[in-house]
Amino acid sequence: MCGIALIAVGAVVLSALNPQKPFYEGYLGAPVAIVVLGVFVFVLAFLGCCGAIRENYHMIMAFSVLLTIILICELGAAIAAYAYRSKIAHAIREEATKSIHNYHNNTDVQRLWDDIQSSLHCCGANSTADYDVLPPSCCPEKPQDCTPAKAYERNCVDVLLDKFNEKIVYVGVTGIIICFIEVVGIVFGCCLAKAIRKYEVV
Repeated sequence: MCGIALIAVGAVVLSALNPQKPFYEGYLGAPVAIVVLGVFVFVLAFLGCCGAIRENYHMIMAFSVLLTIILICELGAAIAAYAYRSKIAHAIREEATKSIHNYHNNTDVQRLWDDIQSSLHCCGANSTADYDVLPPSCCPEKPQDCTPAKAYERNCVDVLLDKFNEKIVYVGVTGIIICFIEVVGIVFGCCLAKAIRKYEVV
């Protein structure tokens, strides 16, 4: 169940961030890793179930040890992500600022920013001052004479960071729940292995 939850969370985060992929590109490895970890946990859970059904001491101990290693890795990744959160925000802002300077020179960049501004109701990377002439996508009704007075008030980097942080909260809450379940799984696995070993000795 934990494995399926990890796969689902990773897939949802990837899907949500994909439209703004150029800004998150360096950080999409995290949800991909969550999906891979979910597959591994799912396989590991199957191993644990087989060990419990067969009452196999070695399989259950292997399950408990591997699950402990996964738990330690998850906690390490969570601590690292929390420690680097301000650097991630700075990098996203820097990438967005660099990208918007090519708005009039690159059609792909222009299409990306028009999509972001229209869908997220924002204008510019940092403010409307990023443009000499505001594009129609900066205004709600898409007029050809879009002006700062008519434009969306929020800048897109702040909106993107809010969206990013929102997904991180989901991942964090899910991670805490999964870690708790994994701890319970490790404890039960060790207790079951101990009971089996005791029975074998007797």
